[in-house]
Amino acid sequence: MRVRTNKVIVFTRSYEDLSHNVKAMLKDADITFKLVEFDKENNGEKLLDALQDEYRLDNVIKVVTFIGGRSMGDYDALIKSKKTGWLKEVLDQVGVSNSLSAV
Repeated sequence: MRVRTNKVIVFTRSYEDLSHNVKAMLKDADITFKLVEFDKENNGEKLLDALQDEYRLDNVIKVVTFIGGRSMGDYDALIKSKKTGWLKEVLDQVGVSNSLSAV
């Protein structure tokens, strides 16, 4: 699955409001990421099902971000990890360049 082959990957649907916020936050922090929008993928629903099964994700995924193969959770969890400095720590551990400041 793509989670393991991309250092930072965001799964969402193109029309989700929260996905726009996550994409903007990552871009503002100069983080390069792979974007997968289920509604734009040929096998999007199968991919979503596989992701939910493998990572035991909620049935109603709006947006989920993985870094170094680790789920960072939904939008709220990602924002919290940014505020606490954990996001920068995880990015640094997997060698992802970013402009986040340490807390």
